[in-house]
Amino acid sequence: MEATNSILSALPPEEWRALREQAEWVTFPAGRVLYHAGDPITNVYFPDTGLTAAFAVLPSGDQVAVVTIGAEGMLGMPALLGVDSSPNQIRVQVASAGHQIPASVARQTFERSQVFRRLVLREIGRVYVQVARSAVCNRFHSHRQRVGRWLLVITGKTDRASVAITHELLAQMLGGPRHAISSVIAEFRAKRLVQQVRGGIEVLDAAALAEVACECHRTDLNLWS
Repeated sequence: MEATNSILSALPPEEWRALREQAEWVTFPAGRVLYHAGDPITNVYFPDTGLTAAFAVLPSGDQVAVVTIGAEGMLGMPALLGVDSSPNQIRVQVASAGHQIPASVARQTFERSQVFRRLVLREIGRVYVQVARSAVCNRFHSHRQRVGRWLLVITGKTDRASVAITHELLAQMLGGPRHAISSVIAEFRAKRLVQQVRGGIEVLDAAALAEVACECHRTDLNLWS
């Protein structure tokens, strides 16, 4: 199957053909944990659809999303840099499908291919900016601002106005109590910014939601452009 993932689709045809021989097409439902913190990274994953998030997890079990990855990126990047275990928990937020490749194969390609290495390093730079921005966002911005931001991130990266995400998953992403997130969603519904649909949330007015979201969303847009 041809890839629409931004990294794989930008490879020269002969390099993608070589990787595709080692690739497996996989699908993951929302909520699936791909790596727990400390797990060995045996495979890297290039999503074509859906959305995943990296969560920083404390010993208490508290967690917060620090970066999201869709079809623009890849999962398991530390393995290409000589780090064999995942520093964070990686969990599917919106059902995802894409190509999975053994980490050893991806590492060899990273060392051999200038194009693949350049694409991966660019994505590592984007992830670094997202993590730094999320640290500031989690400290200084309200639940209302952050819910607005993440809803725009999710719909923007999945290219869908309606996404199958629950209040519980949003609360986990924001590291906040579910009742606070549900209260914000109720406010957004009353203002016709979003509506509840079966199994998810639909953004009705992205422009108005952007006015509510924190300025971090503008950084997100610059990262994707």
